[in-house]
Amino acid sequence: MPDGTTCAGDAQTVKSTTLSGRTIELRYSPSCRAAWGRITNGAVGNGVDVLNTNGAYYYQQIQSGSDTHTRMVNDAGITSNSCGYVGSSSRCTGSY
Repeated sequence: MPDGTTCAGDAQTVKSTTLSGRTIELRYSPSCRAAWGRITNGAVGNGVDVLNTNGAYYYQQIQSGSDTHTRMVNDAGITSNSCGYVGSSSRCTGSY
């Protein structure tokens, strides 16, 4: 996960969308060339994923609080996107 790494230091939100009042973000670190998904303003049980074009995939649900993020995927020379899940609804960011 990006927490506790240098990747979080230069991270930027490169794509985002909203779903039922939750913000779904695709985060990217240029120094690490890695991407991850983040959901904010959520509730326990809401989820977020990240998928790159090489097939690397991670999913994370909010266990407590109102936000969480996935593990990082490689984003060097390929693209990634992130999707959020609230109940039976989902919405995805564009690719970066």
